[in-house]
Amino acid sequence: MKNSNDEARSAARKPVVDPCTTRSAIKVSTPWAEFEQAGPVQLEAEPRDEVQALRPNKLAAWRTVDDPMTGAAARRAGLDPRAARVERKTPFARVNAAYRA
Repeated sequence: MKNSNDEARSAARKPVVDPCTTRSAIKVSTPWAEFEQAGPVQLEAEPRDEVQALRPNKLAAWRTVDDPMTGAAARRAGLDPRAARVERKTPFARVNAAYRA
């Protein structure tokens, strides 16, 4: 949280937000992430469900579907669409968070 936002909070709100640290966020999000990662494996194990891998052309379409929306939204906000796209994707690339076939 930005310092200006932190300082602007009332005394009653500070104790509520202060425990929200990166460590507590990891504690809350880790079980959900593990559940999400186990999903395809569980689906493949079900005899009545079928899981199909994305073909390269479909995967490319999914990866580029947000580009026009990002560009339009960035222009409406007065930003450079290319810079906004790079700024949006950089944190994900830093932690190697990408779809893996």
